[in-house]
Amino acid sequence: MLAVIPSIPNTFGTLGFSYKLSPASNIDFAWTHSFEEKMRTSSLPTTSAPFEVKHAQDSASIAYVYQF
Repeated sequence: MLAVIPSIPNTFGTLGFSYKLSPASNIDFAWTHSFEEKMRTSSLPTTSAPFEVKHAQDSASIAYVYQF
């Protein structure tokens, strides 16, 4: 692991749905959660001192769709 590159989660959970407001429009919702990942280094050559990084993330989006 390089000291300048953070750990990147690779396990995700997602959820999404749409709600129809009319025949021509709807609202979409999506949510993604990346589960926490930890990485650590203990010696040279990538760093002069041991360290640990951890990262988790949530992302949500809402969209209004009008079809014509």
